[in-house]
Amino acid sequence: MRRIGRWIFNAAAALSLVLCALTFVSWYRSNTVGDTITWYKQTRNFEFYSCGGLMRASWGRLISSKYPPHPGWQFSFWPEPSKVEVDLRTNTHFGFGFEIWSMNRPGLSGWAHIIPLPYFFLALCFGLPPVFAIRGQIRRRRKLRSIEGIICSKCGYNLTANISGVCPECGIVVKKVVQAK
Repeated sequence: MRRIGRWIFNAAAALSLVLCALTFVSWYRSNTVGDTITWYKQTRNFEFYSCGGLMRASWGRLISSKYPPHPGWQFSFWPEPSKVEVDLRTNTHFGFGFEIWSMNRPGLSGWAHIIPLPYFFLALCFGLPPVFAIRGQIRRRRKLRSIEGIICSKCGYNLTANISGVCPECGIVVKKVVQAK
């Protein structure tokens, strides 16, 4: 059972590493081009904006009698993100924030909840599981080698040909001493 759990964690860490790499690519792209992915269903919408190192997720309701949105997915980009970047950075502290937007004009009304997230936070979240997976692999390997008596379980010192039974680096008593041949 532990082997299956380790396999699942390693697979999740590999997926997380891929997502971390994609986050860095999106982060770079957000500084050169602004992107929008929108999903409309009747009057409901869900949008992702990417611009100036921030990703903004919003969901809400848009009612337009002049320009009704087409249901489904819509993708767009704009080549000058600096014009929209000011709008994305309002009401944020280090890129984090929450905003409720509303509008009521003739022919156009709606509301939205907006959550901006900085790309560095996403890269950090996606980058931590691979670090823990590698750290776990190193610890497991060190533990296996210490059981075999090759290295010290505390400091990792090579105990090959140690006949005293004590690690010369940290002073811990070694369980199994490998005799010199």
